[in-house]
Amino acid sequence: HPEYKRPELLATAPNQVWSWDVTWLRGPTKGQYYYLYVLLDIYSRCVVGWTLARRESADIAARLIRAACDKQEIKPDQLTIHADRGAVPTSRELADL
Repeated sequence: HPEYKRPELLATAPNQVWSWDVTWLRGPTKGQYYYLYVLLDIYSRCVVGWTLARRESADIAARLIRAACDKQEIKPDQLTIHADRGAVPTSRELADL
């Protein structure tokens, strides 16, 4: 196997590279959680999109990313989106997006 090289993403201006993740937030009762989805521009550290949901899903993430791209007027091939290797970020729906 070839030696693994960690990818490095560099943004020299806003809206070139975004990073996103989902964080679990405890609800008011035991065993209840909410999911906070956050999109962050790594150049400016500005939150470009977020939503709070009762479940974690690729559909919610895709709608959030599409809405943020529309709001920021992102053009095709302008943006790289970074995420961890979890089930939602690696889903087929997000890969197609």
